[in-house]
Amino acid sequence: MKNWLRLLALLVGCFTVLPHTSYAATIATQQQDTKLASSIQLTLDGKPLISKGIVKDGSTLVPLHLLSKDLNLEMDHNPALKTVTIHPGDKKIVLKLEEEFVAANVNGHDLWDSYERVNMNGNNYVALRFITDNLGYRAAWNGKTKTVDLTKIQENDVTWLNQKIDESTKDATITVQYPQLSGLKDAGIQEQINSLFEKEAKSYVANAKEASKGAYNDVGFQYEYTSNYDIKYNTNHVISVILWSNEYTGGAHGMPGQWSYTINLETGKVYKLDDLLASNPNYKEMINAKIKQEIKPLLMPDVEFNGIREEPSFYVKDDGVVVYFGVYEYTPYAVGFPEFYMPFSTLLPDLHDKLPF
Repeated sequence: MKNWLRLLALLVGCFTVLPHTSYAATIATQQQDTKLASSIQLTLDGKPLISKGIVKDGSTLVPLHLLSKDLNLEMDHNPALKTVTIHPGDKKIVLKLEEEFVAANVNGHDLWDSYERVNMNGNNYVALRFITDNLGYRAAWNGKTKTVDLTKIQENDVTWLNQKIDESTKDATITVQYPQLSGLKDAGIQEQINSLFEKEAKSYVANAKEASKGAYNDVGFQYEYTSNYDIKYNTNHVISVILWSNEYTGGAHGMPGQWSYTINLETGKVYKLDDLLASNPNYKEMINAKIKQEIKPLLMPDVEFNGIREEPSFYVKDDGVVVYFGVYEYTPYAVGFPEFYMPFSTLLPDLHDKLPF
């Protein structure tokens, strides 16, 4: 099942529609021959790095030694276990080097997604997204200099703790990971946020137990339920967290789910999309126009896009929002969760590049 989940993640990555500069892999490959690995210059805050990246088969990858040589991170390599341990600040990240991917554990959290890995000339390369996902950096393709530019961001002064629930009944195995925060100045708000994630996790477990009753007698095996999370935004006193699930009850594949929360750490407010964009009365029309154009080649037969919901599913990423849809909502299973990014600067030009929170 774990390998199947990784395959799903790779399939979703292939189809996800997120045309934004932070996805430097996508943008950079427009300038490169993706059939053969080619070198690409990396910069940090405008200064060239010693290490060079590569673009191969549509992905931008960076050498693991960039973490120590250029980012000055402490690294421990265990050849016997095929692991690399990194210590950025108060984090402990353990990378497990598999044949074609890297599995990551961050402070005890087994990440849902894996990262592409390539071994070239004796050097291990990992998808650039590992750095932007976990180390507090953004990446953008600079068309003028033909470089991928990294910039360090100031993450929220908060510690992420991972909690895990492992339960097994006659009818189901249930594995849930969920986040808890520590270090917020307001203990009441911290408890409020932690309670939200804890209740979500426990509710998922209870619903899985109820839904699976009698499964073993009916089909002869246990149903499998998995839930995890991904931190998409962690700066400017705001967090945006995606919760994922997968439920396997037989057949060719499981049924994935996705939902999200965007929360102000100073007030505890859980944002709706309208809270962020209501100053532009035409924001829904702008989002609908973009999605209608980009989703068209992905639609299932005889399905038309009819606009975002009254309360759309979304999360914050970099300097904008990502609106997404469920599996089978408009697109076939292989597309995963189609996602569409729009920067705040486009949706809210009157803010003059300020953020709406």
